[in-house]
Amino acid sequence: MWNSSTLGHYLDFLKEELKRKRVALGVSMDVKGLVICDAAAVHSCSLFDKIRARFEVEANCIMLHGGSWHHVVVPGGWGATGAPNDAWHQWFHYMRRGYMRCAVGMSASSALRTAMQNLDLAVDGNTRISLSIEASLRSDAWALRKVAEYSEGKILLWSWVSRGLVDTEFVANLYYDGDIQKTNEALSGVKGKLAELCALDELPLVDGAPDPEKDSQPTVMEGEVCSFWCISDPESESESEPLPLPMWMRPSIDKAVLQWRDTASKWQQKLNKRKIEGKDCLPPKAQQKYDQFFATTTRCIVFDKIKQAEVVNVAAKSVAKLKRTCLLLCIHMSEDASKLKVTTGCGKLWLLKLLQHSSPVADVVPEVIDHFEGL
Repeated sequence: MWNSSTLGHYLDFLKEELKRKRVALGVSMDVKGLVICDAAAVHSCSLFDKIRARFEVEANCIMLHGGSWHHVVVPGGWGATGAPNDAWHQWFHYMRRGYMRCAVGMSASSALRTAMQNLDLAVDGNTRISLSIEASLRSDAWALRKVAEYSEGKILLWSWVSRGLVDTEFVANLYYDGDIQKTNEALSGVKGKLAELCALDELPLVDGAPDPEKDSQPTVMEGEVCSFWCISDPESESESEPLPLPMWMRPSIDKAVLQWRDTASKWQQKLNKRKIEGKDCLPPKAQQKYDQFFATTTRCIVFDKIKQAEVVNVAAKSVAKLKRTCLLLCIHMSEDASKLKVTTGCGKLWLLKLLQHSSPVADVVPEVIDHFEGL
């Protein structure tokens, strides 16, 4: 299951991919997009909802994430509503596992098949499919490519029609000059055809195709807005120019702030409920936890400048390496957004703000926060 910072990083990546698609199609940011999510983006926690909502604003799209509380119900077979994945996901996973079987020596081809005694067997006698991260990602890429290429996108068209997202007449008018019979024949299954795709005599190479237009595409489209965290000096007599923090820090800061605010909101709801019942305070144990929570409002985050990511297991790194490659931010939480503050590794206190701007934010770490003096 993804956590909020992982989801934030993925949505930042997806926003750039949608931007590239808009440029390729000649569509401006004013045109609203539609994103249908798989189960990976479905979370019931309210802080995930806030991250998704901001993504919808920045990417100018509607995100159908399949949560049970969502106002749009995604048809079954797309994964977003859970099981059964009986449309294109079924065939995606079928081809993905076909690639995986070849990678671990379980191919039907004698050229790729590994002798039984050399296979990695589980206690129940079945072969384990243990792959490296690279091989797993290659299997995903290969399967997705085959889903798109097979009979010019037939699997995806069939999925849309069979799940009621579009009707047969729509596809017929779009691709087959309105001929319903020809459309039904084109979308009908051919027994054994998909199995041929997984009858591999060698492990396919899956490398990213070079995109000559990638470097020429604009980094910011007209009408696009971007939210970013920044710091400003509270001791400055005049309002100082905010210093933007790198975008790769945003998901981790989002997670820390939203988690604290979510917990604070739940405590406030409990307190309000008690007051409605005519009670001035929480039960003793709950009151103790409430006092402890609001007494320790500081949350510390360690960032690796080289990897441009949050350090999850700080204890696994030596102090020397932390000082050489990392920086420390200690966020002082508050229910009032204007009172959010952050202390950098050198002990300097700053105001922490979330701003919006139409220009890109550089992934350069400001010198004033590039410190690590220890937790």
